[in-house]
Amino acid sequence: MKRLTAVLSALALCLMVAGIPAMAGIPAKTELGIVGEYVQTDASGANPWTMNVSMLFPVGSGHIVLGPAVAIGSNDDLNRFGAGLDWNLMGQKRGGLFIGADALYFQKPRDEGDQYTVIGRAGVKFNVGKGAALKLAVQQVLDGVGKDQTDLSVSAGIIAKF
Repeated sequence: MKRLTAVLSALALCLMVAGIPAMAGIPAKTELGIVGEYVQTDASGANPWTMNVSMLFPVGSGHIVLGPAVAIGSNDDLNRFGAGLDWNLMGQKRGGLFIGADALYFQKPRDEGDQYTVIGRAGVKFNVGKGAALKLAVQQVLDGVGKDQTDLSVSAGIIAKF
């Protein structure tokens, strides 16, 4: 099961990346993000890491981007999928401050409690040329799994802009 989940997650990532050139109708200001997350928990044991891949499409004027998100974790129990949203306060062209959220459903059934997590984040995007950006953020679990156990979560990643 662990191997199947890893293969399916890798396949989803490859399809997202390989399908980009084939998608002739990608709206301007679309973001493909690959973000690494480090989570500090109050539970004993090692602190988990997660790689989050999202393809966010502009909604309306382009300040808001919304789309699918997949998270692959250091522990098989952390693999999840759902939707992500960012509100770029200064727009896409200049980068700058943003606030956002992810609503994710766990792929592996959990023995008890919730099967989902909702994560809120705030941070900054630094444009690197016209087609890329660096994304740095702090995050907090707002609801679901980890709400009472997560103390601190930080993320850093790269974004390809179309």
